[in-house]
Amino acid sequence: MKRTVFALATVLCLTGSASAILTVSVNGEDTLPGGEIWLNRGDEVELEVWGDDSTSVPIEGFFFIEGPGSIDGHTMVYTGNGSEYYDLEEFAQAAGETVEETLAAYRASTGRNLSDLSKWVLADSVIPAKPLLETLMGSIVFRCEGEGDVLLTLDTDDEWTTYQDYTIVIHQTAETNTYYVDDNTGDDDNTGLSPGEAFATIQKAVDSAYDGETIIVQPGTYEGFNFLGKNITVTSTYPSYSAVVRITEIDGTVQFTGAEEPNCVLTGFKINAMVDGSDFTRTTISHCIFEGNVVWEGTVISGCNGTISNCLVVGNIVRDGSLAAKETIDDCYGLIKNCTIANNFSEAGIGVEFEHSGSVTIEDCIIYGNAADQVLTQGATVNIRYSAIQDGRAGIRTCNDDDVNWGPGNISADPCFVRAGYREFGDTSRYFEGDYHLKSQAGRWDAGSSIRLYDNVTSRCIDAGNPGSTTGDELWNPRNKR
Repeated sequence: MKRTVFALATVLCLTGSASAILTVSVNGEDTLPGGEIWLNRGDEVELEVWGDDSTSVPIEGFFFIEGPGSIDGHTMVYTGNGSEYYDLEEFAQAAGETVEETLAAYRASTGRNLSDLSKWVLADSVIPAKPLLETLMGSIVFRCEGEGDVLLTLDTDDEWTTYQDYTIVIHQTAETNTYYVDDNTGDDDNTGLSPGEAFATIQKAVDSAYDGETIIVQPGTYEGFNFLGKNITVTSTYPSYSAVVRITEIDGTVQFTGAEEPNCVLTGFKINAMVDGSDFTRTTISHCIFEGNVVWEGTVISGCNGTISNCLVVGNIVRDGSLAAKETIDDCYGLIKNCTIANNFSEAGIGVEFEHSGSVTIEDCIIYGNAADQVLTQGATVNIRYSAIQDGRAGIRTCNDDDVNWGPGNISADPCFVRAGYREFGDTSRYFEGDYHLKSQAGRWDAGSSIRLYDNVTSRCIDAGNPGSTTGDELWNPRNKR
C-alpha cells in the first residue's frame, strides 16, 4: 500500500471580541485544534464553523485552498446561504485585480504567502450579522481526489483583531487500487476491486480509477472506451503473451482526451477498430495487435505522441466515407519501436504519415508491403534507424530531403514473414490472420503445432535490431522473431 500524507488546515481569523471561541466540526463531530482524521482518496468531509454566543459581529471573509504539493484533483464545494464559489482567477477578475494582485493583498494583510499554488477561493461577504452561535458557516465539502499537502484558510476583513489559528490536520491514505474487468462474470454494479467483484466493462473501471491505478482485463470482447485524461494502466492479464492478447479484444475505438502523460499505459489488447489520441496524448501503447481491421473515417492509430512499441499493425484497410484512402498510422510524434507495420491497404498507398511539423523516431521496426509509400512526411523530422523499410530510403516520400535522418542499421530486404494475412472478397469480406514471425533456418517455434519448424531461408531482419536495445524487447522485436 502506498501512503501519501497531506494536511488540511482550517485557519480562522475573525473580527470582534478576542474572547470568542470557535469550534470546527468534521462530519458532525467536534474536532479540537490540532485534531487529526484520516481520509482515503475519493472520500469527502463536511466542515462547519460554530460559535459560542460571545459576539454578534458578522463574519466577512473568504477561503483559500493552497498547498506546497500538487492540489490538482481535489475539489471543494460550498453551498452555504448567501455565498458565492469562485475559482481564484474568477475571484480576482470580480475584484478587478490580477491573480498576483489578489495574492499580494492577502500577503500584505495576513503575512501569509499563498504563492501561485492556490486554486480555489470561496468569497463570502454577505453572511448576515448574528451572534456567534450555532452554525456560522456550514456545508463546506472537501473531496480528496488528488495528492499533496493542502491548506484550507478562512480569512476575514479584520482591521482590528487577529485571532489564534484553528488547525485541523487531515491525513490522506492514498491507496492505489487495482480494478478487474471480466465480460463473462463481471457486473458494473460490483466494486471492481477483486476478480470476484469484477466490472463488466472497461469504461466503468476507467470511470472509477484515479491516476496511478491499474485495470486488469480478463480475456473476452469489450466495447471501446475513453481514458478521460487519466494516467492509469489498462492491461490484459498477460500482455507479453500474444495468445492472450489475441483473445482479449476491444471492438470499438480507444479514445484519449490528449491530456494523458507517458505513465498512462495501454498494453496487451487486440484492437479491432482504432486508437484516437486526440493529437496530444503521450500515452504509452505497447503489445497490441491491430490486424484485419476495416476502418472508416479514421486511421488505425492517430494523434499519439508517446511511445508505441511492440505492436503488430497488419492487414488493415483504411478509408473515409467517400472511399478516399487514409494512412494506417497518422501524426504520431514520439517513438515507434519494435513494431511491424505491413500489408496495410489504402488507395493512397501510405503506411505511416506525418502531416505536420514535429519529430518522430522509428527504431527496430519493419514497415513493408504498404503499397507505394511506406512513410510519407510533409514537414516532420523523421529519424529512422535499425529498421527494415521496403525500398529503403526510396520508400520514404518527403517534401524536403532534410526531413529524414537515415540512421545506421537500416535495410530494405524482404523480411520473410512466415505467412502474411490475406482477405477474401465476395458477398462478404473475410480476413485470414497471418503469422508474422520471421523465417529461420535455425528453427522457429510454431505455436499452432507446438513443434519447432525449420525454414529454407533466414530473414535478414533476425538479430539486426539496435544492439543497444534491452534483451527484454527481443520476444516482441519483429527483427528478432523466429
